[in-house]
Amino acid sequence: MDFFEHQDRARAQTTKLIFLFVLAVICITALVYGLVIVAFTMTAGGGEGLPASIPWLELLGLTAAGVGLLVGGGSLGKVAQLRAGGGETVARSLGGRRIDPDTVDPDQRKVMNVVEEMAIASGLPVPPVFLMENEAGINAFAAGYTPERAVIGVTRGAIEKLSRDELQGVMAHEFSHILNGDMRLNIKLMGVIFGVMILQVIGGTILRGMWYSGGVRVRRGNDREGGGGQVAIIVIAFGLMAIGFVGVIFGRLIQAAVSRQREFLADASAVQFTRNPDGIAGALKVIGGFEDGAKLRTPHAAESAHMMFGNAVSSFGGAFATHPPLPERIKRLDPSWDGATPRTAEEDGGNTRRSAAAAGFAGGGPAAGVPRVGEAGTFDADEGPRVLAGVPEALRDAARRSVGAQAVLLCLLLDRDDAVRERQFRLLESGLNEAVLREAVRLAPPTVRLDRSLRLPVLSLCVPALSGMAAYEYRKLRGLVEALVAADDRTDRFEWALLEVLERQVGGHHGGDARGDDARGGGRKLAAEADAAGTVLAALCSAAGDPAAAFAAAAEALRRAGGPAPAPPAEPLTRERFGAALERLARLRPGGKRAVLAACTAAVKEDGVTDRQEAELLRVVAEAMGIPLPPIAIS
Repeated sequence: MDFFEHQDRARAQTTKLIFLFVLAVICITALVYGLVIVAFTMTAGGGEGLPASIPWLELLGLTAAGVGLLVGGGSLGKVAQLRAGGGETVARSLGGRRIDPDTVDPDQRKVMNVVEEMAIASGLPVPPVFLMENEAGINAFAAGYTPERAVIGVTRGAIEKLSRDELQGVMAHEFSHILNGDMRLNIKLMGVIFGVMILQVIGGTILRGMWYSGGVRVRRGNDREGGGGQVAIIVIAFGLMAIGFVGVIFGRLIQAAVSRQREFLADASAVQFTRNPDGIAGALKVIGGFEDGAKLRTPHAAESAHMMFGNAVSSFGGAFATHPPLPERIKRLDPSWDGATPRTAEEDGGNTRRSAAAAGFAGGGPAAGVPRVGEAGTFDADEGPRVLAGVPEALRDAARRSVGAQAVLLCLLLDRDDAVRERQFRLLESGLNEAVLREAVRLAPPTVRLDRSLRLPVLSLCVPALSGMAAYEYRKLRGLVEALVAADDRTDRFEWALLEVLERQVGGHHGGDARGDDARGGGRKLAAEADAAGTVLAALCSAAGDPAAAFAAAAEALRRAGGPAPAPPAEPLTRERFGAALERLARLRPGGKRAVLAACTAAVKEDGVTDRQEAELLRVVAEAMGIPLPPIAIS
């Protein structure tokens, strides 16, 4: 199954989720309607039986409207809250604390290295990592509405109990959820769970309010009407709590129905990415042999159980489990497993563990040629260390700190021409604080000499630190970036690429336009965006040796993929028009994105040579459409 098929599958799962949600709302409405009839009888009939006439239809309509407003409104509100806050909202609700990208703690450094390598290899921005400090269970999750706003969460138990290979398997599993479009579905599912459980919260609130106000003391004597009304309220409160429990059951069923098969797919993808089934299988075996397993203590564990690596909560039974049985997952990954209870890492005497210091970088360079974009097997976890091996250690270390990341970003825009670079440094001297300027001066030589194919991967390393800046600091930095770009009176294609990637991966964290937030759920047809496709292809082909031949190859590839015949834009190409065209293509259906990317790849490959501008623009086009693109070799 390739990337685009995964996206289609995620869309189908959303349809299934909506159907199950509607079914749950109907059942909850029926139960609430029965409760309303009981309460209405107690008040209107004075406790002496049914009154002569009950407005059945009116009560049904009011009940359905009220349940729909509460459950539907609660779900939509929760989704909007989670979407606005990105994965960070989910991570903090689970007790997560953001790990400093520059941490020197050995276990935390181990997980940060693995995440950086995975991100670079997959073509995704490096996500912030949150540590659930108080969780001894072995678990992890990926959360966020889009890859640009994604975070990785990991428990203290996972980073302490798992070897590096096992941790890599777990992280590959979580990255597969990001790549396969599961995160958006997870956010919607959290909203659904919150909605169907909201009646339980309301019932409890009513009871607590009556208790603290003294209203639970039902009047005695002849005031039967007042007593009946209070009794009715108490009955309604207890009834809502009972129905809320039914909502919990529905929520767990929905979680199980939507989540379980995705875990098998993520396990299989993790093996494809790491080419090491022993890593993720070993992690599952350690969970099976560990007393706390994958359980979480946080009170929010139930509503987020579907996005975890392992079973975070105890299930009522097989039908309610959010994950497949642990032995079945292990057996699929390791057919030779004998089913024996696995030993913990400590009992293995450390034979399966590797120290964080062993997390060195292997030699090598970017993947040869243009990757076969969209195929799951093209994400090779070994590619991250190979790419990072070409980045000077000074730049890697600086990119993990706020001051250093700012300096690295600015140095990536320094021109190789001495005169232009001198003008750029004068701009920096007038606009930077002393600490960032000092870092920029120190990092300028290795950055200017950096292999051009590594510039965007280095920018990805800066994302966590840049995302953690204050909004006003980022706006000031963004102004300096624009000034450096304009210093030589021209904007080359790398500068186009850097500005687009910066806005998508970092800008949304600081109140920018959060480009790409809707890119994963688009439903536009390619035929309606032929002119946008033509603009993007023209920009890509302008970097080719023979732009006309490259555009012809791209047009033919688009036609073979079932798309319309594109025409070069009549107006001059500018970065603003390029960005606007990317935004339109971001809203295409998965099949349309596949066709556009096939056309872009054909344009790059037309002359048999991939230069740095072609590679950088292709990376940006893929980024805009929410498609992961592994590193590309410059030939």
